[in-house]
Amino acid sequence: MICKGCFAAIKDSGKCPYCGYVDGEPGKDRESFAPGTVLEGRYLLGNVIHSTGLTITYRGYDRLLDQFVSLRQKREFLDSEAFLEKARWISNFKKQKNVIDIYNCQKISDRWFMILQNIGISAEKVQISEAVHSSLITVGKGDVVTDSEGDFLIIDFEVSAPYEKSARNHQGSDAGLLPGEDSNDFLRENTVLQERYRIVEPLGKGGFGVTYLALDQRLDRLVAIKEYMPSEWAFRDPQEECVEVVSSAVLEQFRKGLENFQREAVYTARLNGKKYTADIYDYFMGNETAYIVMEYIKGENIGKFGKLIGGYPYEAAKDIFINLLDALQDIHEKGIVHQDISPGNILLNKENQLKIIDFGSAHVPGSRITSVAEMMIKPGYAAPEQYDEDYRPSVKTDIYQAAATFYTLITGKKPVDASQRWKEDTLLMPSELGIQIPRQDEEVLRQALEILPEKRIATISDLKKNFQQIQDQ
Repeated sequence: MICKGCFAAIKDSGKCPYCGYVDGEPGKDRESFAPGTVLEGRYLLGNVIHSTGLTITYRGYDRLLDQFVSLRQKREFLDSEAFLEKARWISNFKKQKNVIDIYNCQKISDRWFMILQNIGISAEKVQISEAVHSSLITVGKGDVVTDSEGDFLIIDFEVSAPYEKSARNHQGSDAGLLPGEDSNDFLRENTVLQERYRIVEPLGKGGFGVTYLALDQRLDRLVAIKEYMPSEWAFRDPQEECVEVVSSAVLEQFRKGLENFQREAVYTARLNGKKYTADIYDYFMGNETAYIVMEYIKGENIGKFGKLIGGYPYEAAKDIFINLLDALQDIHEKGIVHQDISPGNILLNKENQLKIIDFGSAHVPGSRITSVAEMMIKPGYAAPEQYDEDYRPSVKTDIYQAAATFYTLITGKKPVDASQRWKEDTLLMPSELGIQIPRQDEEVLRQALEILPEKRIATISDLKKNFQQIQDQ
């Protein structure tokens, strides 16, 4: 069974050997909820892990996004605006490595809560007496913990200045609509979702969704919002914001696609806090469809960026590839296969850091693909086995796609489509195209682009080791 306090697996319903919780214990004070309470069918509350005269912080679990979180509750006498101001400050410090991340701030069961990153079972209080402070924030005793990796994490602080909202009077870019797109494909500029997210402009459109730049007016931050909008199965009423299915004949496909859309949110949320992916903040239903709210990454995909600079020098392309392998290793360690790696789904942000986006095709290795909405086939990047109707997701698929992306960066053209390589393999290696590439590197690339999965390099770790061995020679 599972302890309601710390969510650890325990043998019986007695006292938890890890946190000391005894089943049936009430909350710690009159304002706190008892462990095991579920708020609005979504958030499961565990033990109180941090308490002040202003707030109560619980260990928590988000049942919708299948992730452990911390939930911070406003005490009754604290002014709501003061609570929201603290939430904005936490959001403002997002890029500070050692400050807790905030995903959301909302009313749940008539109480204000912040949804924060999971502090973790292994966290221990670090006694820091005014040791960490700046001109803006002061951190006191008990406001710092150590995480499972031994790094300190500031979970609360006092601010010496009022929060001033940014001058974010965003009215969209000069680009307007995406080229060739109908205005009915998108929500109108300044549309407000959930009474807080104001649409600024569309960022991109795929076969199953539209991504917007939006302003979270509650937390005063820019976010990206992805809307489930499968263009083949649905349309938007020109007079309304709602998404409608084109006919009853495709209703089942629409529903399966919606299930896959939620799975995308769940899989991406598993990677919250990882340096190579955007954090997922929330998932909600509205306008007869669904929305994923996520961190906005300002940058350009490596395909477009390469064209802007006239192509990548070999060593620059290799650096991107090695970072891509590090990112995929993080993803695979979480039990996820991306299945849609290509230059268009890899961003370089303004700090020149690599970010992988679009987990719409992500799956657990070995799972069964049951609908077209579960996998995107991109000619040139799709692995040969993805064309097989009995295909099961594998890390080797991501290896092929990563290698195909590397090939594109160094040659300026995508590889021959894998479906055409079965009868006669006409794929030319970079050196055959006149590209200067070390012979050993090209051999590793060739092994990663093998048609037969059983002949392909088996893991990201093996692929990285092969390149490392070359560098060490």
